[in-house]
Amino acid sequence: VVGHHPADPDSLSHPGISYVETLEQLPSKLRIAWSPTLGYAQLQSDVRREVEQAVRVFEKLGHNIEELEGGFPDPGLDWVRVAGAETYAEIYDEIDGHREEFGRAFLRGVEAVRDLTPEKYGAAQRARAELVNYLWHLFERYDLLMTPTLPTEAFDARGKWPAEIDGEPITNPLNVIAFTYPFNLSRHPAATVRAGLTDSGLPCGLQIVGPYQREDLVLQASYAFERERPWNDVWPKGVPAAV
Repeated sequence: VVGHHPADPDSLSHPGISYVETLEQLPSKLRIAWSPTLGYAQLQSDVRREVEQAVRVFEKLGHNIEELEGGFPDPGLDWVRVAGAETYAEIYDEIDGHREEFGRAFLRGVEAVRDLTPEKYGAAQRARAELVNYLWHLFERYDLLMTPTLPTEAFDARGKWPAEIDGEPITNPLNVIAFTYPFNLSRHPAATVRAGLTDSGLPCGLQIVGPYQREDLVLQASYAFERERPWNDVWPKGVPAAV
């Protein structure tokens, strides 16, 4: 599904191309920024090793890689406030009648915005604008931004999130998803591909982020990577291989 729909005020205009038909048209000599922390995130050591090796695949393909120094302030709380307020506004009258159908963490997040003041919401929107401005200038210098997808290896979707990274406690639960929420907040297109397997035999990801409305470039880069590094011939420990 692609293109604007009159019933969806958040939908974007049609890009004028077929994403499938242009998958093999990745431009040459892209300028790629690689950021292992975005300036604030913790990162598991063997995840960093695998993701850095994955980034170097693009160097092998003829693109230019530059490690990004610094970053931007952690926008996690701003994302929680903006996304929580928007979500709560859409479903608040459905919560009580369907409470058992929602996850507990989800409910805690969206219901917390009942105490959100206009001043705090306004500050979160200003932080969002500053993030968008930072990324605007970043993508004037680079064609793509690459980061880890998560700071840790994959963990059980049903269980608790990791409590530490390489022996260091995770003091803020949002740090477990530190690399993805900035682009949910800014609305830049992003994809994840499997970077490799950690020392535990579990997968970790490479996140590929593109300029605003350049989904085509993100998909082309993801496609080029997976052609160079197929994922379905090596499976994580304890997971049956595809037939």
